[in-house]
Amino acid sequence: MVQRNMLMIDQARDSGIDLSILLKDEYNIFQTENRIEAMEILSSKGQEIDVIILAVSGKKKNELKVLQAIKEDEIISRIPVIAMLENRDIKMEASALEAGADDIIVKPFSSLTIKRIDNAIVTSEKRRSLTKAEEERYHIIVELSGTLVLEWNFIEHKFYSSPGFKDLVMGHLDSWSILENRGNVKAVHPDDILTLKKEFFGKIKAGKLAKALVRLKKIDSSYTWCELSATCVKGDDGKVEKVIATINIVDAEITVRQKLKDRAEVDVLTGIYNKDTFYQKTREMLMENPGRKYIIVCADIERFRMINDLFGMDEGDRLLKFVGQQLKLRIPREFGTVGRLSVDVFAMCFPDIDEQADTIVSEFREQLKSYQLEFDINIALGFYKIEDRKIPINFMCDRAIMALKTVKGNYLKHYAFYDETLRNEMLEEQNILNDMETALKNRQFEVYFQPVYSLSTGKIISAEALVRWVHPEKGMLSPSSFLPIFEHNGFITKLDTYVWETVCKRIQLWKSEGKEVYPISVNVSRVHLYDSNFCSELLSLVQKYDVEPCLLKLEITESAYTENEKQLLYIMSQLQCSGFKILMDDFGSGYSSLNMLKDVPVDVLKIDMRFINGFEESTRAGSILASVVQMARRLKLPVIAEGVETREQAEYLRLIGCESAQGYFFSRPIPLQDFELLLAENKTFEWFVESFEGIYKNINVEDLSINDPKATILFQSIIGGIGIYEVIDQNTIKFVRGNDEFYEILGISRENIGKENEILGNVNEVEQKKIIKKCKIALETGKKQEIIYTRKCGAGKERQIYLRMRCIGGDNKRAVFYFILNDISDLILDYGLPH
Repeated sequence: MVQRNMLMIDQARDSGIDLSILLKDEYNIFQTENRIEAMEILSSKGQEIDVIILAVSGKKKNELKVLQAIKEDEIISRIPVIAMLENRDIKMEASALEAGADDIIVKPFSSLTIKRIDNAIVTSEKRRSLTKAEEERYHIIVELSGTLVLEWNFIEHKFYSSPGFKDLVMGHLDSWSILENRGNVKAVHPDDILTLKKEFFGKIKAGKLAKALVRLKKIDSSYTWCELSATCVKGDDGKVEKVIATINIVDAEITVRQKLKDRAEVDVLTGIYNKDTFYQKTREMLMENPGRKYIIVCADIERFRMINDLFGMDEGDRLLKFVGQQLKLRIPREFGTVGRLSVDVFAMCFPDIDEQADTIVSEFREQLKSYQLEFDINIALGFYKIEDRKIPINFMCDRAIMALKTVKGNYLKHYAFYDETLRNEMLEEQNILNDMETALKNRQFEVYFQPVYSLSTGKIISAEALVRWVHPEKGMLSPSSFLPIFEHNGFITKLDTYVWETVCKRIQLWKSEGKEVYPISVNVSRVHLYDSNFCSELLSLVQKYDVEPCLLKLEITESAYTENEKQLLYIMSQLQCSGFKILMDDFGSGYSSLNMLKDVPVDVLKIDMRFINGFEESTRAGSILASVVQMARRLKLPVIAEGVETREQAEYLRLIGCESAQGYFFSRPIPLQDFELLLAENKTFEWFVESFEGIYKNINVEDLSINDPKATILFQSIIGGIGIYEVIDQNTIKFVRGNDEFYEILGISRENIGKENEILGNVNEVEQKKIIKKCKIALETGKKQEIIYTRKCGAGKERQIYLRMRCIGGDNKRAVFYFILNDISDLILDYGLPH
């Protein structure tokens, strides 16, 4: 039989004699009278001791202190302690049990005493066996889960780690020094050491739940992302008994998380920050560096839409990538932030260095020169110095963009700084935004009318409705000061509807009063063209006021046709099928005007005279204008010239066949009352009357010589044969000049015109007299005259000539005429008409 080991602590020396005799055959007994000696025995032989007998008499002080010391020791506290009393003492028994005794034995001793001691030992062993089994089962589960576990047991002074831990981490980590942060930090990525200290070890020491995401160096010296978690297990007394930590390798999760983060933060095309992330990162950078000055720079690629149109979307994307990468190289993340705000607008924020703008612009322009494309790529930049950091980043960018817009399209200046002037403009813009709803409610917006005149009758034939803002404090505001703002913020839709309804009400009133009704054209913002209900809403409006759709003409600016052609064609088709007439406004201001005419079914062209500024001095400009008018006539498209400011422009437009015109020469936009007075008077425009009463009476034939570029443009542009003649003494008709078709109709070459310079040549005497008579009537009345006569042309063939004439200046002795000739011989034959 194997003897068990017992430690008997008997400070009274003789209290345990009887028990020693009783147990001598079953136990190997170590006896001591000294508490300190007892603790030394337990320290050296604690693993061998099966039970402790502590004699408690109550006569000596601190008898129970040795019991408390045993239970507080992490290793020996597992040994059962039995208090041995001389006599029954309820109070003493309670004190012993409270101090940690596992059982109580009282003299006299018997076989029952031995049984109690054996039971205490067996119970303790079972407890330890159960705990060990649970720990083994726990460790098996941990190993199967794949999670690396570290466990510090302060009660038993043990450390456990999953088998894979030492294989994973490079360098030796002392199990106990880890918690004191004295481990080998070479196993941790340098950038993560601070995180490990603050987020992990610091919280463990404070007894809190700790978590950290760090990179640990593996055996192969590469780093792997690990998620560390640790929790503290406390006893009933609140002291930490265990610390359990887990390590999960999360490389795959981090990779996916980073990809998702990049997708959320980074512009997919260019690889730089998207708009929202740029705002956020810039704000964080400013907060982290409160003492450093920063500047925001916004960049806009000039004519980017044209690059897309000419070279394709793929080329446009390639250019955007190039610009994004150049900015990224120029501004690394540790230095500043770079982002893409919209299609071709980029933003940067970096430390402000005095007098660096020229360098930045020149360097960036040099980089753009290296881009391989047969196109002159330019960029406009706006600078905003950050002074007030409370302003939102998007507002700062708006200010930089405001600055760049002042130089956009300027090939001499490529950048600008946001300044006080721009700030004032911004404040004024905000004032406009603050006042707009009130202005609409209080009818501060007034509809003005600019009449459109016929160039063949000099009468008003229609008008354009234009909005004016009569502000109660600022007076009349220029449309250019508020319309672009309304276009940008969408308020233009409300204002347009207000104008349309005002016009419809007025047309309804004119009809009810029995007045002549003139069609009025109204402007349509491009915003409406994306509204699928636009046509039905407009129809409801004209039906509400009993206005025929053809009386409300719709002006759509040319630039709108380039944005979403498919949507535009659908809307236009709906409108035209409903009876509305569509005018293409500002025709010629875009680079794709002619191409659009091929595809877009408009009803009227409106040519802005700014399109051909200086045509009076330029042969080319005048030729372009005349060609556009001729082209429109061939397409059966009426033409309205707007922005006509001079008499010369009006005359030229009439002569090249333009049907109608509007502009300051005829009338400024005027209030409703003044427009209605004009309609009531129904006068022919004064210039038109004067032109037939001798406005050209001081004209010299030399003014229309072949060396005059204006005359050359005129003659070569007009459809049909045209010739200038001088009528002398009302009898002699002398040729001055003509266009190519004129020579062709008469069958005369330029070389022979001097020999046969009279239109009466090869015409019989009767018809000669008729032609001279028509000239006299035209001279006296100033009205157009016409006649059909027979003329012998080459090889004696007779041709039927339709002649129209008008006197354009002079008197009875000497007058200047222009003749328009058409050969109608084939027409007469085709229809079997008499000569």
